[in-house]
Amino acid sequence: MDGKVRASLRRLGKGFPVVFLHGMCGGSGMWLPLLRFLPEGFEFVLLDLPCPSDLESSARAVLQAISGVERAHFVGFSFGGAITLEMFKTSPQRFVGMSLLSFTVRSEGLRITLEEFCRRIYVGGRNTERCLKLLKEEDFRLQADLAIWDFRDVVRKVGVPVLLAYGSMDGLLNPEFVRESLSLFRDAKVSFLASSHMFPLENPRATARLLTEFWGGFKA
Repeated sequence: MDGKVRASLRRLGKGFPVVFLHGMCGGSGMWLPLLRFLPEGFEFVLLDLPCPSDLESSARAVLQAISGVERAHFVGFSFGGAITLEMFKTSPQRFVGMSLLSFTVRSEGLRITLEEFCRRIYVGGRNTERCLKLLKEEDFRLQADLAIWDFRDVVRKVGVPVLLAYGSMDGLLNPEFVRESLSLFRDAKVSFLASSHMFPLENPRATARLLTEFWGGFKA
């Protein structure tokens, strides 16, 4: 990567800022079904990042894009969770809390085909064809090779409230890495929803309820 990643954003609502970071090769549109069930009193900052993009460049791009946001709660989905912790490494003072969805503190990349990826991220392979139409093989392969990280040392320095949420039928995440994440974030609030890796899209109402309860003390 050349490090020239650019992030675009849109802001919705007024109140305490909550920054949303999508997963690999995704977009801010994934959050729209969820936003319908979230309460007023928050400003939702939705980021869009290109595919492919590496962690360090993505984190810098996000921090630059939200330079006017002094402190916020961050919601990172999958690869967006990795970007969240990458930002925390350099700018912990910007964090009031973090919600990490379908995320593990360690990843060894995705050594699967695009078709297999699209089958695994939804329960029973639903939406496989739609996923294949949205993603390009070349972009996916490049991004999959960049999905390598190890935040075990960073986690030990996190002192803000953390929510870890997973789909109980996730066919993509390594179960060993999920267990490891739960053990490292010992004080985190943990929740499993009866859904897939894509639970924010498959069950937006339950996801919104989970987030709203966790955000209870974050309003300005």
